[in-house]
Parts: sequence; C-alpha cells; structure tokens
Amino acid sequence: MADSELQPWQRPPFERGNTLSVKHGVFSERIVAPLAAHLVESIVATTPYLQDVAYTSAVMSWARTEARIELVSAWLMEHGELDGGGNVRGASHLLNRLEATAENLRARLGLDPLSRSRLGLHRLEAAQRERELTEKTLERYRPVVPTSRGDAVEHSEPLVLGDTGMEEG
Repeated sequence: MADSELQPWQRPPFERGNTLSVKHGVFSERIVAPLAAHLVESIVATTPYLQDVAYTSAVMSWARTEARIELVSAWLMEHGELDGGGNVRGASHLLNRLEATAENLRARLGLDPLSRSRLGLHRLEAAQRERELTEKTLERYRPVVPTSRGDAVEHSEPLVLGDTGMEEG
C-alpha cells in the first residue's frame, strides 16, 4: 500500500500550522500576538506618555497578558469554570494568575486611577528636581564681570561673546 492511500478508518495527515490541538489559545503565539498588537496600538493611541520608548517592554507585557485573559475568559464562558466532575478547571486557575499579573502591570503603567495619580506625582517631582538642578547649575556658572573700578560683580544677563561688560571711555 502506498503512503498516499488511506484506509477507510484513517484520516488525512494533519497539515502544518493547523490549530486542531489548540484549546483556548493562551499559549499560541499565532493567536496571542495579533490580539496583543491591537491592544498596544489602542493603548498607545489613547495614553500618550506610553509612546515613550522606556515603556515599550512593559506595554508589550501588559498587552500579551490582557490578550491571554481575553482568550481564557472566552474559553471559560463557553466551557464553564468547572469540569464534568465538579472540579475547578485549570483554565480558571490560569485566569486568576493572569488577572493578578495584569493588575500589577496596569499599576506599573498607570492604567488605574490610583497608580495614574502616583505616576503623575512622580513625573511632577522629577520635573521639579530637574528645574532645581538647572537653576543651581546656572547659578554656579553665572559669569563674573570686572567693572570699571576694577572689582568684579555677578552679571545677571547672558554675556555676548566679546562683551567685557565695561564701558569705553
């Protein structure tokens, strides 16, 4: 019998890339990645500070977790949280872990009201520290200009190159 001939009880071989063994898709990169990409696009469009490259990794982690939550939640809605024997399904436990991870990531990104206000406060404090540092730096390097009497005074306005601050006469 040739390999291409099938017995009546046989089914054709599985094709490469099939999804027949996929349960809820939480562990399938082909299923999670497009959902996560859509979430990233949406959150970056509506939350401008997340466009900063410093947030890229955290945003991707958040989006992948949220995509997985969507998938396992849909599966549980269809199949129920308990199996035929009345036991909690593994997918229910997985959903709990994913929700905890998502909550942590949301807080780190400022996606809930409390963490958003804390993040705003930290950003304001950082801006204030930057202003103070700039002021101290400017004070430290404020030019000292000789006067016509021979003593030196601080010059409060920027000097123009070649300007000595002295009057001719």
